[in-house]
Amino acid sequence: MHCLQFDIPDKELMEPSNIFQIRTGYVLSTKFELMGISVMLLCISIRFHKMSLHHKAMMVSNFNQNNPESVEAFESYFKFEKQKNSVKHLPKALLVASIMLERDMKAITKDWITNLEDLLTSCGYTGLLSLCKKDEFEYYFFQNSEKSTPTCLNAVDILTNKEPQKSIDEAIWLLPENLYHEDLFKAGCIKNIDTIRGEENYLIEFLKIPDLNLLTIIELKMLKEQLKEKINDFQKEAEVWASKCYKEKNGANYFKEKVFPMIATVQAAFDENPILNQWSNDNINKPVTTVYIGEVTPETIWRFHKMHTTINEETLQEMQAAYALEDNYMIPVMVFAYNTNSLKLQTEAIIDIENRAAIFGVKKNIKID
Repeated sequence: MHCLQFDIPDKELMEPSNIFQIRTGYVLSTKFELMGISVMLLCISIRFHKMSLHHKAMMVSNFNQNNPESVEAFESYFKFEKQKNSVKHLPKALLVASIMLERDMKAITKDWITNLEDLLTSCGYTGLLSLCKKDEFEYYFFQNSEKSTPTCLNAVDILTNKEPQKSIDEAIWLLPENLYHEDLFKAGCIKNIDTIRGEENYLIEFLKIPDLNLLTIIELKMLKEQLKEKINDFQKEAEVWASKCYKEKNGANYFKEKVFPMIATVQAAFDENPILNQWSNDNINKPVTTVYIGEVTPETIWRFHKMHTTINEETLQEMQAAYALEDNYMIPVMVFAYNTNSLKLQTEAIIDIENRAAIFGVKKNIKID
């Protein structure tokens, strides 16, 4: 079973649901591919420590665009740096000032990355890179304007089932509960197994899982190994189902006949697992996450990404026009109601692009040079 996650920030840069989805995707799948904001967060520490001071300052300034004091400090540094580079032989006073500015900037960038690393650890990101293995857990950066490369994929290529190459026609998408928004499901969504049918959105309750974000990387590896044999039959049937969603337009029938009857077995495997049992005993009142499984139209996911500014209206219309000339297909999905017992229709307005840029202080293109 092949799972794919192309995640984007919503209200927070480090969405707990995104981390939970990564961990669940790793445990449930035989092959997992990750793209989006989480890739930047997973790789940021390693890449940061390899950067020049100039590039470190550029990155930190991007993350502090909504802080006037920080903006002023970085502008002063870059202005002085430019002035310094325009002079062949620095006067002594300018040399002393340069040394002091560089010292201060080193301290600022060091504090920033230290605080970020602490936050990444507390959120559950740290160590996930150690799980990466060819054909089992792979990741890609993404960007909006350039063509896809082996390590950095074009967002439209991802959304239109052209990238990653290993995902075409077989990946189950992992998505947060804010996909289930009133603006995206105006025609409704079927939640009853007896009434699902082809080419309509349906989401069926699949699993209730305790908070995997609290497990160590060693525990996560052990959990995957312990579940391996118990969910193997489900993984095989889910893989066939996913392929039928893309290629044969009869995914709903196969889901009802082959996949749905195995859901209870997968839930039992989680319920009986010793690692999760121990966690549940130690955290009796902690909420669980409810995972739904089903199919949605490609346009549902495209509009979701348009709402979150991955693509714009013009790009969406181009994608829709191209899709109208193709054989229609559905996208197999798992939707995560993080720390809640049921999936509730979202009605809250999405943050617009200007406010989102101010909140996150990062560019939409998640690519670290």
